[in-house]
Amino acid sequence: MTYEEQTVLNHLRRWHLGRARAITYKNLALILKMDARTLRDTVSRLVTEHNALIASTSSDGYFYIQTEEELNHAKNEIISRVRKLAARKRGLVKGWTMHFEPQKTLF
Repeated sequence: MTYEEQTVLNHLRRWHLGRARAITYKNLALILKMDARTLRDTVSRLVTEHNALIASTSSDGYFYIQTEEELNHAKNEIISRVRKLAARKRGLVKGWTMHFEPQKTLF
């Protein structure tokens, strides 16, 4: 685990246990003196590579998961983001088809 990963993980475990104590990524980046992109990438690695129980919700921010209810909330947030990204992808494909593929005619 990198120093950055350990720093983020330790801070969230100590100060942001549970959804009620969540912190926005902007505030967390300020506290840890990290740029926002580095923080988001670090949290992503912590969850995907180290199985850290860090939730990220658009309404609450980052927090260390303490209950099954918080885990389910975090999972539902991810599912919602995936659906929105899938809709965005469909819009791009449809836009491409409408603007760049030749119109099909009956003749």
